[in-house]
Amino acid sequence: IQVHLNGLMINQLNELEFINGKIYSNVWHTDLILIINPDDGEVIGYLFGAIIPPIIQASMGITLYALFIALLIPEVKKFYPAAIIAGIGGLTHSFLTWLKVFSPGWNIIIAIFSAAILGALLMGKDEEEVQ
Repeated sequence: IQVHLNGLMINQLNELEFINGKIYSNVWHTDLILIINPDDGEVIGYLFGAIIPPIIQASMGITLYALFIALLIPEVKKFYPAAIIAGIGGLTHSFLTWLKVFSPGWNIIIAIFSAAILGALLMGKDEEEVQ
């Protein structure tokens, strides 16, 4: 299939994927992904990867932490063990990062599950005490 956009032939395509009746392909050495009509090879759309500047990407990381804190504070006001659970999750993540055994993504997942299990145990005891 010859891929073209407004009569201009496009080459150096790789990583072709057929999804929902359309071909998605990366233009080699770029962050551009083309959406191609498989019937005639015409480019019908495109996506950009890594289009967000690094400074905005960094600020999104800070925003994520701010969102977490904004969600945590009201919960801590209602249920103080939530602060302990969040702290244990943070300490677990820090410890796993220091060990350098798992990737950063797995460190977060393990820390979240550890804190969630501890939280379930703590909350379960409180519910039993109330009854």
